[in-house]
Amino acid sequence: MKTKETDENNHVGNVIKLTLRFLYDKLDDVGGFQEDDDGLEISIKLIKEFIHDVNEEFEGDIVDNILFKAKSGTLLKFPDDFTHDEWVAHIVDGGSAEPDIYILFKKEANFGFGSDAGWNQPEVMNQKFLNLSEYGFYATFHQFGDQSDDIIRQGYDFGEYDTGYYNPYEDKAEYIFNKESRAEYWQKNLVDEFDQVISLL
Repeated sequence: MKTKETDENNHVGNVIKLTLRFLYDKLDDVGGFQEDDDGLEISIKLIKEFIHDVNEEFEGDIVDNILFKAKSGTLLKFPDDFTHDEWVAHIVDGGSAEPDIYILFKKEANFGFGSDAGWNQPEVMNQKFLNLSEYGFYATFHQFGDQSDDIIRQGYDFGEYDTGYYNPYEDKAEYIFNKESRAEYWQKNLVDEFDQVISLL
């Protein structure tokens, strides 16, 4: 996995992919599915609010630039490239209001213990995602930062677990992506995708 050096004392490289499952219901609640600029503005506002709340939960450690996956599969900047055409293709015509966005942390994961433990240990990150109880979303991220190629996926349903790695009623192996797992194909795609995020931000 790549990391990105911002200065000699600060490295970043922990990418989180967030699939915004909440957006459909919130758009429906406020009548935001209309194929016009109002619908686009409402979507951007809702996504910005989510990003703000994630950043607050993670103590302001998110890099300002955010990427999203266009319908073409290209990674573009949010909100600059989230145009009306992209809005229509991705949400209105696409019939799905669950776009993927990619955030990057300002520091590498600290997987120490005790006083050396950082907020971005996987278990701590999991709890912080659970704390975002106003949203439903999936989070996909490296389980051990640069120490492992394992990628895990967990769904969060308004403060509770959806399907995923941390759900006690699920088979964890189904949500671990690595070279030995049945999901090796997806793991390769995710690693490449995460490395691309690093190179673009």
